[in-house]
Amino acid sequence: MSSFAPTHFDVHRIFTVANVLSLLRLLVVPVWCIYLNRFAAEVGHSLGTPDIAWKESRNIALFLLTVMIFTDIIDGWIARRFNQVSPFGTFLDPTADKTMQLSALLCLTRPDLPLFIPLFYTLSLFYRDFAQVAGWVFLKFVLPAPKIVPNPLGRITTTAQVAVVYAVLLRIENSWFLGLVIIAWLLTVCSAVIYIRAGQIQYIHYERDQSQFFR
Repeated sequence: MSSFAPTHFDVHRIFTVANVLSLLRLLVVPVWCIYLNRFAAEVGHSLGTPDIAWKESRNIALFLLTVMIFTDIIDGWIARRFNQVSPFGTFLDPTADKTMQLSALLCLTRPDLPLFIPLFYTLSLFYRDFAQVAGWVFLKFVLPAPKIVPNPLGRITTTAQVAVVYAVLLRIENSWFLGLVIIAWLLTVCSAVIYIRAGQIQYIHYERDQSQFFR
């Protein structure tokens, strides 16, 4: 039977509590971007003046970021605890996470801000995500069943990246911020190497098995 044959559509595996939380997080991102951009514009305009109108936008952006981080933690726990793990969820959850992270980079990599995300850091994260997607697509075409190998640095790297966004919004001291950016950048590079190496190992094993099969 063809692998493209229709399968049973279980709506209960799609609209689970965990997936709904991930979807809500994804829908909050555009609203969050509005307040990030408003914060960036207002804080840049208020440089050298006592104007603190940017604090309202900043506080709303902080609140939305905290809500998204909380839902990211809780939806994963719910999916594992109540057996709600699904193919749709494994796609939706990281998509919401990446959309949140990349949106923050696009909004806060602005030299006109008193404290901004450096361009080299933003480009590194974009390159890492592009390499991961390209590698996954390649393995999907080449291997019959590629596996997503857990990355031991994944959660730590994400935490460091989120901390960079919090630091920009809270406007911490430049020396502390630079150290945080370097740590997050190093973790990003290391996690990318781990992902790429894991993909290479799967491909090497597949090629070895194929050569033994046809020997």
